[in-house]
Amino acid sequence: MRRAVLFGSGVVILISVLFIFITSSSYKISRDPREIETAIEFWNSRGAEATADYTLKKSKDVDNTKLVYLFVGDTDYQAEAILTKGWNGKYKIESTGQGSNLFRYKTMKTDKGSYVWIMGKNYDLKIDRIKAFFKSETCEMRIPKEEFFIEVCRLKKTDVGVYGYPYKIEVLDDQGSDILQDL
Repeated sequence: MRRAVLFGSGVVILISVLFIFITSSSYKISRDPREIETAIEFWNSRGAEATADYTLKKSKDVDNTKLVYLFVGDTDYQAEAILTKGWNGKYKIESTGQGSNLFRYKTMKTDKGSYVWIMGKNYDLKIDRIKAFFKSETCEMRIPKEEFFIEVCRLKKTDVGVYGYPYKIEVLDDQGSDILQDL
């Protein structure tokens, strides 16, 4: 009986040590903006020498997730990254994307709920609100009077998918007029 208890304790300790080692090696990005940029450059180059510089413009923590808004090189080409936080307080990259649209937006699920997020540049600080439309609900987000923004809206429904998209967005000024075409 004593051998079984010792063996069981040894197995639990071994599994705990392996879990800590594997988790620590996966979640290794600190909160430092330069370290985040470097990790994203390495991730997007697939381990080869980085061919593009990323400049972090804004980040936002949502539950156990960090949303990061970046620019690629000296261009207006935008990128986003989604990082998750481990038990050690460090992050790992879950996904990245980039493109030439005016805004980056998707839905996401965290450990506490489903959200739609939108990030971008507030051109001439004209944007007051953005509405994201889904089949079963609409989310409205106030946009700060800052050059760059990341805004998040919690979704009531969770059937929008892990990385879904709203079927329509409206970009409104402070008068409530849709100004998307004017940007």
